[in-house]
Amino acid sequence: DVTATGRNVEWGSWWVAECYAFLDEDEIAIDWLETAFERGMSNYPYLSKHDPIFRKLDDNPRFQPLLSNVKIAWERFEP
Repeated sequence: DVTATGRNVEWGSWWVAECYAFLDEDEIAIDWLETAFERGMSNYPYLSKHDPIFRKLDDNPRFQPLLSNVKIAWERFEP
């Protein structure tokens, strides 16, 4: 079950989020990205610039605060 995996590990949540974003289910995609972040996903560069599927979420008001939180977590790990 994909959603069971998605709920338990960050990469699974990220993958499920990409699937929903691809299907233009933006709110559900952001729900899954929030779950990914709660599970430890903090790859800010990829989420903010390099994943073309998530680019269409840039104008969603829920996406920007999430992106800010991911950036803060990412910066804690930079050398």
